[in-house]
Amino acid sequence: LPYIVLPFDPQSLAWILVSKFVLPILRRLPLTCNDLWLDLLDENPDWRLQYSMYRRAGGDTFLIIKPNGISVQTCSAEIITQIISRGNRFPKPTKESKVVELYGPNIITTEGAQWRTHRKIMAPSFSEDNNRLVWDETLYQARAMVGGWGLSDSQESATLTLEELQKDTMLLPLNIISRAVLGVKLEWPKQKQKSSNDHASRGDQMSVEGHSLTFQDALSTLLENLPLIFLLGSFLLRQLPFKAVRHAYAAFSEWQCYMQNMILTRREQMNHQGTPNKADILSLMLKSHPDVEEDGEKKGETISLTNEEILGNTFIMTLAGHETTGDALFFAMVELAMNPQSQRELQKNLDDIFCDRPLDEWNYNLDLPRLLVGMPGAIFSEILRVYPPVIQIPKRTIPGSAQTLHQNGQQITIPPDVHIKLSVIGAHRNPNLWASWTSLANSAVSSSDSAKDLGEFQPCRWLMATNENHSNIDYSSQQSGQDLDEVPPSTINPFSPHASSSPKPGAYLPFSEGSRSCLGRRFAQVEMVLTLAVIFKYWTIELVPEPPVDQGELQGGHHEKCGNEKDRIGSTNHSPDYKSLKNAVPVAEKRSAWLKARERLREEIRGHLSYILTLKYDARQNGKNVPAIRLTKRRKEYWRS
Repeated sequence: LPYIVLPFDPQSLAWILVSKFVLPILRRLPLTCNDLWLDLLDENPDWRLQYSMYRRAGGDTFLIIKPNGISVQTCSAEIITQIISRGNRFPKPTKESKVVELYGPNIITTEGAQWRTHRKIMAPSFSEDNNRLVWDETLYQARAMVGGWGLSDSQESATLTLEELQKDTMLLPLNIISRAVLGVKLEWPKQKQKSSNDHASRGDQMSVEGHSLTFQDALSTLLENLPLIFLLGSFLLRQLPFKAVRHAYAAFSEWQCYMQNMILTRREQMNHQGTPNKADILSLMLKSHPDVEEDGEKKGETISLTNEEILGNTFIMTLAGHETTGDALFFAMVELAMNPQSQRELQKNLDDIFCDRPLDEWNYNLDLPRLLVGMPGAIFSEILRVYPPVIQIPKRTIPGSAQTLHQNGQQITIPPDVHIKLSVIGAHRNPNLWASWTSLANSAVSSSDSAKDLGEFQPCRWLMATNENHSNIDYSSQQSGQDLDEVPPSTINPFSPHASSSPKPGAYLPFSEGSRSCLGRRFAQVEMVLTLAVIFKYWTIELVPEPPVDQGELQGGHHEKCGNEKDRIGSTNHSPDYKSLKNAVPVAEKRSAWLKARERLREEIRGHLSYILTLKYDARQNGKNVPAIRLTKRRKEYWRS
């Protein structure tokens, strides 16, 4: 295997403290300015270098030699599949994941028999009943989010700059998770909506004597302060006198108290009243389950999780679901603003699926399969390819036993107790594993040219190459209520991410693969595709024009400045005259302004991504809160030609 020698361990505390001073000096030295080893010593090399790391190293798998040992770096689907399928021989280094064991052991931090117990109990909790609950709550919360913007699907025309898009896309999955995982209803801020048939506890009204925070405030504050909490740990949180630390500790301890009381109360109800007929995951986890052998035979005994383990798992599900879905939705909204053709295809698809049915008539059994195999499903898959929540999966070989792998017909032996990084972002950008949309459209395109768009958002790469018009897709042959795995291949439309365009095993890893793959995949799919449908069935997201274009529009007195649109929430029916606006600016000037706005937004997003727990846009890096995008009623768009 090719190898790279590093003079320092980039993950050591000593290097982290001095790297900002030493790296600039090293880069000024002759013959080192373009060396890969320098880039590997810099911050977040996996995201910054992506597949170029492997091209420069000389292969899809290479060794990194450091003072404290060697490690393996790979984006080879062949190697990744072998490692993931042999989980016992390539376990997860649990020491690295202990940081998320704030409240107790969980499915992420455990291994071996303990992990198998967690998996056996948690897997059935992600049931079809829970998926239906996710559908209902997503529909409710997505409508509340749009309503919170002062908009409704019945408005004939309106426009609104999304001043707090990232904040809203993070709050939406938090509210959904609270209901579908914990059984606690959270309302959208300043919304008066009440759910008539939902008898769940209400998070904005839950309080415990002696507590300063409601459940809703404790949960949101906890998640906002997680980097600080992970850094300090529970002991230092209790000891340090600083205001920010005290605030974080209050949320940490109060959410723990709420959840402990909730778990005890649910257990008492089950002991006295039997198993409750509830679909939230917490209630389902509290049930005892028959222990099952790998061949499916029951052992005759039951298994269950302790209260501490249940608390640990509810926290990890809340954390993982909130961060990944919130970030994915934010990136999807931004990318669709920069890719109007994909947005139009999405809207055409939604019109085909829902026709003129109101939101109240949207149906889980009928509509979800069609959303998953259409453009919403393709957008979901593509956004997680371009912006994977987790950019690498850590593995290691077991102590005392070397492991043999095969790559391109060659045998590779990995020594015992060696750390291995499965590069998710590298695999997602690997031109050996993916055909670009350009190459699908033109078979004469060279491999080097076809690799250029692997960093671009192109949902159509998930769709089979076909000459059929997307708007002519016939969904009538699909059987409502069937799981996609049970639908005959002939009934899956040619634009399906489940069709022959699916990547090979090991090439697509946003939910990992194998026995440790994410249990919440369908949960996230339902959240994402339905939220996209609620928004884009009636609305278009578009770039805010450059100031010179706005000035030309303002001469006619038809358009309020974008900065004032936030003040018009609740009265957005006073919308600009888009016909006059289009005539006010020449087409060439408008196109030039759009291209500048797209490039500015692209640089802002791609240039300010950070990776701590997940990959996310960090507005604090550039002092801004939101990208320059706005929501406009369909067919009233400023950029509409």
